[in-house]
Amino acid sequence: MLKNAQLVREEPRGRHRYYHLEAAPLVEVSEWLHPFERYWRSRLGALRDLIDEESQ
Repeated sequence: MLKNAQLVREEPRGRHRYYHLEAAPLVEVSEWLHPFERYWRSRLGALRDLIDEESQ
C-alpha cells in the first residue's frame, strides 16, 4: 500500500527487500493540514488556559 502511494521506495538486495521513506509526497499533506493545525493548537491552548484557571 505504501509503495503504491509512492511513500516508500523498494530496494531489492539479493533475497532481501529494503524500503526507504519517500517523504516528498507528505509535504503536500502537511501544507494541506497546516491551517487545521493552527486551529487545533489555538483551541487546545484555550482549553488548557480554562482548565488552569478553574484549578486555581
